Amino acid sequence: MEDKKEKPTKLKTDKSILSMDEVKGYLGIGNTTLNDWRTKGLKCYRINNRLFYMLEDIKEFMRGFEV
Repeated sequence: MEDKKEKPTKLKTDKSILSMDEVKGYLGIGNTTLNDWRTKGLKCYRINNRLFYMLEDIKEFMRGFEV
C-alpha cells in the first residue's frame, strides 16, 4: 500500500491557536517531525491532555531555520 502524504492546508489568518493536526496540516509535516521540534524548543500548551500551539510561537521557531 502506498504511503500518501497530506498536502499542506491553508490556514485562516485569524486563527492563532492551533491543534497538533492543524499544525501538521499547515506545515505539511508528520508526528515525528512535530515531536522532534517540540524537544528542540517549539513551545506548546497542554489543555485537558491535548497539545496546542500558538501561531506566533511557530513563526518564531521557524525563524531559527532561515538560510
